Amino acid sequence: MKSKPYETPDLYFAALLKTAKVPMKAPRWLDERKTRCHFVFEDEGNGVIERLHLEWVNDDAKVQARS
Repeated sequence: MKSKPYETPDLYFAALLKTAKVPMKAPRWLDERKTRCHFVFEDEGNGVIERLHLEWVNDDAKVQARS
């Protein structure tokens, strides 16, 4: 299955995805001065990002502190 990009402007959710070992690509800068960006991850279509997002908004997200 081909992966597609998933973007989020939320630094904290991006940190959760990174900690959960979701593959991260380069950020996409929204302005020339590089003061705003979207964090881009590989959505492999297995429902991991959707599940993590649901856990995130319900304050149930659990990741290892030292992963």
